[in-house]
Amino acid sequence: MAALTGLPAATPVAAGALDVCSAALGCGAVNEGDIYTILGTTCCTGIVCRGPQTVNEATRFVTHTEAGQVISLFPMQAGTPNIDWLQQHISLDADLGRLEQAIAAVEPGSGGVFWQPYLNGERAPFYSPDARAGFFGISPHTTRAQLQRAVFEGLAFAIVDALQGYPQGGELYLTGGGAASATWLQIIADCTGRTVVSSAFNELSARGAAILAARSVAALAETPPLAQTRYQPRPQAHARYAALYPVYRLLREQMLPVWQARQAALQPLSQDLQP
Repeated sequence: MAALTGLPAATPVAAGALDVCSAALGCGAVNEGDIYTILGTTCCTGIVCRGPQTVNEATRFVTHTEAGQVISLFPMQAGTPNIDWLQQHISLDADLGRLEQAIAAVEPGSGGVFWQPYLNGERAPFYSPDARAGFFGISPHTTRAQLQRAVFEGLAFAIVDALQGYPQGGELYLTGGGAASATWLQIIADCTGRTVVSSAFNELSARGAAILAARSVAALAETPPLAQTRYQPRPQAHARYAALYPVYRLLREQMLPVWQARQAALQPLSQDLQP
């Protein structure tokens, strides 16, 4: 390799890790029972386990960076692209600060409007390539701000969905670009009923990779501490979301045959109508 690359023969070579595994290390989800979600393109939730532990029918496993640990993984097909779509077609405003102000002013539950965040089908916590996104519960009184908040709540409900069958409570580490939104983090805390832990440094997959590299050359005796902020679930908001979640779950279960019928109807039609 030294001859091929021109690098000195003594150059250390370190093995990296899958991005979702590096994120677990980077955010601090390293102990059995720790839970984390990457608020990124896929909005991926993971549970750290001592060995393969089936949480629900969609459980898949990857090896953790830490010896003896595995991660039960639930990667959504589309995470923050839902917010991109919202900004482009509903908000008509690229300013995230103004969007946060708008949704923060709306009561939890968005006036009974639900958002199904399945822009590109879904693979976890259920599998359906035909699934599609949509609003449910719009009335003449529904406001733009309620639609906006419903999208953020729909993604939070998807995290709740992924964790069905896993014990309640505990902390949920959040990372990824979406973790920069304090309003969204509070929504997730309220929806899940878990204390949300975030860091001002959001590139935690890169942090995890850097920790692995430093370990490989014995340059790191212990993982340096990470400044963190915690968001506590608010009892009244959590109670409201707990009452609404069964509707969210029932809606996606009842929509499965509708999505399949839609796809079957579109199949022979013009490509212009295809998703």
